[in-house]
Amino acid sequence: MDAAVPGERLCRHRRRPRLRDLGADPGGVEPHRRRRQPPRSWRTPRSGRPAPSTSSPTSTGPTPLVIDEGALARIEEAAASVDEERLDQRAASVEESDLITIVYTSGTTGRPKGCAISHSGFLRGIDGPLAIIGERISASDSPSTVLMLPLAHIFGRVIEASTLLSRHVLVHEPDMTHLVQAFATHRPTYIGSVPRVFEKVHASASAAARAKGERGAKVFAAAEATAVEWARTDSPGLGLRVRHALFDRLVYRKLRAALGDECRTIISGGSALSEHLSDFFAGVGPEIIEGYGLTEVGVTSANPPGRTRVGTVRGAHAGHPHGHRRPG
Repeated sequence: MDAAVPGERLCRHRRRPRLRDLGADPGGVEPHRRRRQPPRSWRTPRSGRPAPSTSSPTSTGPTPLVIDEGALARIEEAAASVDEERLDQRAASVEESDLITIVYTSGTTGRPKGCAISHSGFLRGIDGPLAIIGERISASDSPSTVLMLPLAHIFGRVIEASTLLSRHVLVHEPDMTHLVQAFATHRPTYIGSVPRVFEKVHASASAAARAKGERGAKVFAAAEATAVEWARTDSPGLGLRVRHALFDRLVYRKLRAALGDECRTIISGGSALSEHLSDFFAGVGPEIIEGYGLTEVGVTSANPPGRTRVGTVRGAHAGHPHGHRRPG
């Protein structure tokens, strides 16, 4: 169940048979094209937050559950009266074609739509990325992640579910102003986020260097160029190895510390990560894995670790000139 519904109103849905085999349905009907308006309790103000529902006996719509307004406590309280036998019966009655979730698109390119996804479609969406990145994200003794991928997108949902199925520690951090604190507190071994977060980390490091004066700015610029060069070669020469080791002491270890000092893998999704920024972070230390998801049909994919091709989400041949290296 989605706790909050973006957009002006919760969208109604209808099935589109041509996409049913993929386990997803992009057929949210825009409310302004419907003559009959949804029940009042389903409407939300323009801020995007669900409006208080009416409690009259004639109200037919469900009451929205909002996490920030105690939804989890209400669910826990309601679940206390459900015994194990009833729980087992309900679980056994679930069919592969049954609805598991409705993912609401973000609305950046139009009104938000609710994409209905079945159990089988969602699990198929998990199988691919988990088979590709599962071993890498589980490499640590205590795998954990701080997840900042939007859940109004199928790729974020898939990474979230993959983390839970792998029994890793999962931390959601929706507020970018608390990033450094979240990384320092939870020390994630891998991070799933939109490119904006990594752009912000890079910009903050660059600004801190410039604040130290001209010398600090030059050191950071040289360190950045060295990191990019390191990421784009499979056989660094002696000079590059010396420069990389020097800047690892001066710059890179501080950037790794800003990510919690335990991060070995970065999963970027939601939009394209620039080639320069991808190579920069790969040269600093973490391996970069780019992911893709099409919410409307439940399709997800990710780059195979060790065979990354920057700017794509398909497998790349070993030895590609943009293959990322770890510091050595």
